[in-house]
Amino acid sequence: AERVRVQCNIPRPEAVAGALEVWVHKTIRFRKGPGMISPARVLGARQGNEVERVLLLTALVQSMGLQARPVWGLVLVRGRWQLRSWVEVWADRWLPFDPAIGARGVDAGRVRLATSGVGRLMDLALRAGRLRLDVLEETR
Repeated sequence: AERVRVQCNIPRPEAVAGALEVWVHKTIRFRKGPGMISPARVLGARQGNEVERVLLLTALVQSMGLQARPVWGLVLVRGRWQLRSWVEVWADRWLPFDPAIGARGVDAGRVRLATSGVGRLMDLALRAGRLRLDVLEETR
């Protein structure tokens, strides 16, 4: 088994998850296309698709003793809503971490639609095309 070492001086959940998020973003190369391999195999191959990278980040955060879950929903990217996945970590509230972005700077708008397994993603994809969302107010 391979060990992952992430340097983090502040043991707050959001700091640990943020360090792991950046590590996954920088270390695990994005691979387009379908497929579903285990987080251990993604780690060994050093590449994974969006969902595989999210599941790896979830597993790494959980291995640090933190509550984390994969989330499926809509993310506002360059003015358009996209069906995407990300990780939420509990730190007095659920905070989003996205290995596709890699650092928690200015966060995109997010609408969580599901927190269950990968099978829900296809159902969401079929329904998401029929939604219309308008940003009424931005909060920081």
